[in-house]
Amino acid sequence: LAELCKEDKAVEKNLVFPKGVKPGINRDEYLNNEIALPFKNNQPDLEEQKRIADKIDKLFAEVESGENVATHIKKDSENLLFSELEQIFGNKDSSRKNYTFERLASIYDSKRKPINSTERLKIQGGFPYLGANGVVDHINDFIFDGDYLLIAEDGGYFKKFEETAYLFSGKFWVNNHAHIVQAIPKMTTNKWLYYFFLYEDISQYCSGATRLKLNQAKLRSIEVPLLTVNWKPDLMRQNEI
Repeated sequence: LAELCKEDKAVEKNLVFPKGVKPGINRDEYLNNEIALPFKNNQPDLEEQKRIADKIDKLFAEVESGENVATHIKKDSENLLFSELEQIFGNKDSSRKNYTFERLASIYDSKRKPINSTERLKIQGGFPYLGANGVVDHINDFIFDGDYLLIAEDGGYFKKFEETAYLFSGKFWVNNHAHIVQAIPKMTTNKWLYYFFLYEDISQYCSGATRLKLNQAKLRSIEVPLLTVNWKPDLMRQNEI
């Protein structure tokens, strides 16, 4: 019976949705469900039921074990990445030089255009509508077409090793909760800037107590370390990372 209750269809069939109340299960309807049992000699085959239940328990245990392994692998990979970023951006040796963000990227915030949820329902389509943390919706038009870096302006995550920024390619629309930028090719790359924003604690540049905001003036002033050669940006080494 416990395994039956784990079946999505068995539960969904009896879900009720009273207005203003969280979904629940109708007790009477659920108790009237017909349950298929293995039979032997016209009697419920308890031995076969136990065998099947034991097999299902084993499969669930294997799934849970696999999920635990995957979680550990993901955590180990994250720790390795964070260690690498610490060496790249935390190293203060002479091969690095700081540049203000405004010298490294073109900012296209003036092209952003927010559309509220009611209006978006009227123009649903295949183009991603992006916000501070990724895709919010899909609509039938786009503003940008290409490879860009989007950096949360407000409503994002700004602490060290939090995803303040994300890379996005293709045709899409952007609201006013994300700065949209492209690296200046002779200086750096979108990916280098992405990893810098992942490494750096950006909250120190933000205003606001409860809802942090990274305004454009502060964004422009952030100093980003670049690998250099002969005091010029070393794009070859930046691309290797």
